[in-house]
Amino acid sequence: MENNKKTEALEFFRQIDLPPNEYLYSTIFKLCVELGDQQSLQFGKNLFSKMPKTFHNNKIVLCSAMNLFNKCEDISKSEEIFSKMEKNLFSYTIMMKGYLTKGMPQKAIDLFFQIKNPNRICYSILFNACAQLSTSQSLRLGKEIFSRLPKEYQESDDILYSLSNMFIKCNDLNNAESIFNRLNRNVISYGSLMKLYQTRNEPEKILNLFERMKKEKIQAHEMVYALLIDACSTIGDLSLAKSIILQIPKSFLNSRWIQNSSIDMWVSLFLNNEKSKRFI
Repeated sequence: MENNKKTEALEFFRQIDLPPNEYLYSTIFKLCVELGDQQSLQFGKNLFSKMPKTFHNNKIVLCSAMNLFNKCEDISKSEEIFSKMEKNLFSYTIMMKGYLTKGMPQKAIDLFFQIKNPNRICYSILFNACAQLSTSQSLRLGKEIFSRLPKEYQESDDILYSLSNMFIKCNDLNNAESIFNRLNRNVISYGSLMKLYQTRNEPEKILNLFERMKKEKIQAHEMVYALLIDACSTIGDLSLAKSIILQIPKSFLNSRWIQNSSIDMWVSLFLNNEKSKRFI
């Protein structure tokens, strides 16, 4: 549903007296989350506060309400609802996501261990929580849990993407490269690995990845080009720098990321060239 239609639907619900219908409550909470503006979110919160007590035992309605309060960044209200409800896999998932969005990865991990039969989404959130912590302990935990996953889970793109994120954030290059080769690769996975190469000062690998991107016909975005420019600056090769600049689409040239990286690169190349002249 397009945003204008969602807005119209929500406005309709504002103007009528709601019948006691669990489907309508969950639908309205969902609409408020999808619109995401302050007015819609406040309407959802007000509606929840007036909701009849009979619906406070309905898991579908409560899960929709938890999503609403997570979107409002009111994690304490989500926790309150979660603590009082009859829990299911969906409610655990929503609460874990809320903790992750709020920057509380350890709470997401602790909650994971309360789930009897986690699904792929739960495992993906767990690995992203380990990535957010970025400690040797969280890396070790993520590796251990991944090693115990069923084969079909180990081959799931959703899990592999979050696992790749964990290895990159935890600076585990060997495993990051291994998972990258197993992924259904896209510009985000390429950009993430390039960023890791940048932090490890391996510009040649960034350029090699770019060539691989082109072979796989994946279109680079502005952040990838900014990383490529930084790589050229580190290498100090003027002809290589000109070659990369010529490959950047004109629509990206106004990007502040590319402009800032380009200025730094040309200054660096100029200074290196001046230093070389002194020794001639």
